[in-house]
Amino acid sequence: MDKNNESILLAFLYVFFALQLLCFVLFFYILSKPHNSTSQRSRGQSTILKFLDKTVISTSYVQALPMFQIYLTVLICVDEREVYGDLTCYEGTYFVHFVIALLGLLMHSIISVTVIIFTSDFNPFSNHPYATPQNRPQLYRLFIKFLLPLFALLTYSVMKVL
Repeated sequence: MDKNNESILLAFLYVFFALQLLCFVLFFYILSKPHNSTSQRSRGQSTILKFLDKTVISTSYVQALPMFQIYLTVLICVDEREVYGDLTCYEGTYFVHFVIALLGLLMHSIISVTVIIFTSDFNPFSNHPYATPQNRPQLYRLFIKFLLPLFALLTYSVMKVL
């Protein structure tokens, strides 16, 4: 059972990392291309934009907590956890998984913050989309919404004891 938990953890880690790396590369590829009008976009760029639209939004809103949990489970290694199996904390191949988790968390944070800032509609009841300009209190509210689930993930083991 321990070996299965370890392989499931590592499978999720590498799948999430590959998805984040693909989105990160495509995101900056699209940003590097000049866009004067929609008629000049190639079919490949339109396909990449459609893929990024679905994938980046889903990883920033829907899959954000599972991704953070997998990354933080690898980064905050405790030998007593059942998910590690034969993997020993801070020895051998753990450092490879640590670097992958650290890079994945960094890429996920950059993309998520960028997407949340640019896709949040602060006045959803308006007749015009994105009618309300961004201001500091609303950005602080988004920041708190980003930090509260992260805090819950980090203190889960402490809260479970209480």
